[in-house]
Amino acid sequence: YLDMKTIDSTFTGFEFIDMRSGSECIKINNKNQILVPYRSYTSASVLFLLLDVKKRLGTFTDVYLEMNTTKIIKMPFENTTSFLNNLFSNKDYFIANLQNTYKINSDGSFHKIFDGSLRPMFQKNDTLYGTFQGKLYRSVDECESWTDTGVFQNSLSSLFCYFIGNEIIGTNYGQLFHITTTKDGLTVREIDNNGLANNYITSVSKFKNSVFVTSLTGVYYIPYKDFFTYKTAAK
Repeated sequence: YLDMKTIDSTFTGFEFIDMRSGSECIKINNKNQILVPYRSYTSASVLFLLLDVKKRLGTFTDVYLEMNTTKIIKMPFENTTSFLNNLFSNKDYFIANLQNTYKINSDGSFHKIFDGSLRPMFQKNDTLYGTFQGKLYRSVDECESWTDTGVFQNSLSSLFCYFIGNEIIGTNYGQLFHITTTKDGLTVREIDNNGLANNYITSVSKFKNSVFVTSLTGVYYIPYKDFFTYKTAAK
């Protein structure tokens, strides 16, 4: 149970990210720290609550999270329409995408790492990728610096990414894409979306031998062995 008013009496509501973005509005890192974005009536900028938690097992299968320490992080005010576009966690840090992109460390300190909102963000091996205005960028130093890969596709800016096993899956409205990274950048192939064309996809996940796709109209599934079926080029 988390009483935000007890921690910050100026709390007015959580900063929910658009459900179509493919990003959860709360993230946890590998140090059992939880980052919670929210709004306050005394601040024009987005605030973050950083929680250090300890997991404690109760009776039967109950799990309790005990808060050890908390810290409130105030992001810089960027403009009157500043809002959270995306939230990402990797190892012991977090990445917050507002008008610009910030790295939030485990001690609560933060700094800007990119001029602009890098999204969607995904990782392959030790390389992290993000897109901005149709360009693909990558980082090999824990998001401290970003290099333009030279890959440009207008559709990249509107893709949201998920992982199915070790494969990167992108979505845009009702279309699915298989993204493969290469030494020169990446390739993007359209997956057959028969039955999903008029839906707005909100998540993709694998459970046992099936792939499940949620949308604004319902939940759909397909056997994993049939998922990677690509569209053929129109003649």
